[in-house]
Amino acid sequence: MVVTVRDAHTHFFSRVYFETLGAQAPGERPVGELEEVARRAGIELPGADPDAHLQRWLSQLDAAGVASAVTFASVPEEAEVVAEACRASEGRLSGYVVLNPLAPQAEALVDRALGELGLRGIVLFPAMHHYHLSDEACRPVRKRLREHGGICVAH
Repeated sequence: MVVTVRDAHTHFFSRVYFETLGAQAPGERPVGELEEVARRAGIELPGADPDAHLQRWLSQLDAAGVASAVTFASVPEEAEVVAEACRASEGRLSGYVVLNPLAPQAEALVDRALGELGLRGIVLFPAMHHYHLSDEACRPVRKRLREHGGICVAH
């Protein structure tokens, strides 16, 4: 019996992800701070070339015997990079974007991510963004998601 392994939860963690987090930190940041923080934390930062990062992901999937994976843009700013990686992966990656449904541009992000960028779904993280999935404020995002035929993962 042959078993096909598919991973339903990965984070792409491109360079854009780390740069976005770094930019959100309060205060001024000296040049090279991101690299220094990553070095001290033992994190290997991806390079600036998203295709090289994709190839690394695909080789890791191959090494683990994983046929395909869902991968998340862990911040909205990473959605474009993840969408491009999914297109270039020839079907091995399906992309979702983490979003806060309470953010002012949440509906527009759903439209762009699932429309223009071709991502498959969204990831909602109520504990991180401080809401309940049943909150009335989430209704517009859920409506946009249904209109696009997208999938929602609640983290």
